[in-house]
Amino acid sequence: MDHAGPAGIAMLALLLAVGATALSTLAAPLAALLTRYARERRCTRPGRVEFVVVTKASSSVLDVLDETISRVRGMFPRHRLWVVTDEGAEGIRYLRGLEEYSGGFIRLVVVPSSYNKGKYKARAINYFIENHVEDDVWYVFLDDDSYPLDNEFLCELDPSQALVYQGIIAPRRGRSLIAWLADASRYYHDAFRNGLALGLLGKPVYGLHGELLIVRGSILKAVGFETDSLAEDTWFAGQLIKRGVKVRQVSSRVSILSPNSIVDMWKQRARWN
Repeated sequence: MDHAGPAGIAMLALLLAVGATALSTLAAPLAALLTRYARERRCTRPGRVEFVVVTKASSSVLDVLDETISRVRGMFPRHRLWVVTDEGAEGIRYLRGLEEYSGGFIRLVVVPSSYNKGKYKARAINYFIENHVEDDVWYVFLDDDSYPLDNEFLCELDPSQALVYQGIIAPRRGRSLIAWLADASRYYHDAFRNGLALGLLGKPVYGLHGELLIVRGSILKAVGFETDSLAEDTWFAGQLIKRGVKVRQVSSRVSILSPNSIVDMWKQRARWN
């Protein structure tokens, strides 16, 4: 009897743990289905939604850029896609050809070399804001190697709830298995840590990422991107917090390409730091 008590307690604890795990496993998809059903019932047109891909358009990224453009066009054929790049970029001729034969779907924006408000990627975004952004349009920002995996977010954009939304990143494998495995944790950090912060606080306290960053035009024009930061999305998050702009997370995932080598991954992380 002296040993039966602790053994029984241990067995009960094990059964409770297994039961809790099973319930959480079942609850997650059930909650997702219920949420999706509720969203479908109340889904209304979000107004104008346009996509923006900011790219250096070098020869090394044209393949992934072409895949992104094809994916966005296939899933969102009724929404305009802006492609923003710098004057002198290698792929401009190629992009002009795509624009010409896209039937108005693609609009190419070339940032003049003389434009000096901001640096790096932020400079290109700022030029786009100053010359093309309209107040009542939702702008969906993507990198040249990222694309949405579903269109659920179109049912979640509600200006009465927030004027900035953020999708959930889902890394896909590049040429390096190790880099992809290292990137896998980003999905859980984004879905749970960032999701909790945005759900409870409505503030991007852990920053933002430029993939599936959805911003109302009025906010883009009010805040801008005139910064010399390499981490322009984190800078933008700080500006939103300062101004008290609410940010929410959508349920949609966005596919991002993991670095192609360990060296590329270290360079990426060093740039973020």
